Amino acid sequence: MKRSVATTVLCATAALGLTACSDDRSPKAEAAHAASALCTNLSTLKGDTAKLDALDPATATKDQIKDAYEAVQKDWTAVGGDLGDLKGAKKDALNETAVAASTSVAC
Repeated sequence: MKRSVATTVLCATAALGLTACSDDRSPKAEAAHAASALCTNLSTLKGDTAKLDALDPATATKDQIKDAYEAVQKDWTAVGGDLGDLKGAKKDALNETAVAASTSVAC
């Protein structure tokens, strides 16, 4: 019994030590960063959409409408990229958690 407790403690310590020596950004931190970037770009998209909606076609110039439209398109592309980044980061974080759990169970 003492041996299994000691082995479990040793494995847990080794797992913590390995994660402490890994790169600066853990998958969980990457997921949080991706979620933050998504929120920022969604906010930008909302603002640029409101600007486009506020333009009066009777008084706005063609360039103003074109610029506002392009800003919305750029924001939409950024949001799509952020969604992909978030999905990948969440998958990586889940894999890291699974590996850590299997490592602790294997010992």
